[in-house]
Amino acid sequence: GGVRVQELPLEDRWILSRLATTAKEVTGQLEAYHFSEAVRTIYDFTWSEFCDWYVEMSKGRLKDEATRPAAQRVLAGALDGILRLVHPVMPFVAESIWQALGETAPSRGLPAPAKAAESVCIAAWPAYPEAWRDPAMEARLRRMQDLVRLAREMRNRYLSLRTVTPSS
Repeated sequence: GGVRVQELPLEDRWILSRLATTAKEVTGQLEAYHFSEAVRTIYDFTWSEFCDWYVEMSKGRLKDEATRPAAQRVLAGALDGILRLVHPVMPFVAESIWQALGETAPSRGLPAPAKAAESVCIAAWPAYPEAWRDPAMEARLRRMQDLVRLAREMRNRYLSLRTVTPSS
């Protein structure tokens, strides 16, 4: 069966909203021949949001047998979308990860799983339902991330001050 986005945990709804927003932005940037902007958008989403935040937020659910399947579905679905988006600019990397993902999750995709294309180069370009996008929730999560970054920065600054010893 398909995923009911509104019933997913907050972090899943957030990453799917960000994925839908990113796919829409990248599509527009590529259509306007703004290749460097498209690359930056994909890079920022993949590293700053998917890897740094979403994967971390999912770890607890991946350890729990009851919540693991849904978390894996969203994780594989988001990675699938990232690979489709990155393929035009990094075809060989995208293809090798696509093949590895195919061994782990041959049937994937959102909202309903389907058998993945044999190769990323023949996979359909990602387009997600507009209903997945929630700009207000994205903004709330962005503020929370900024607060966490600020707290980490302050902690690191404090720790570095404590390790400095006065010279005798």
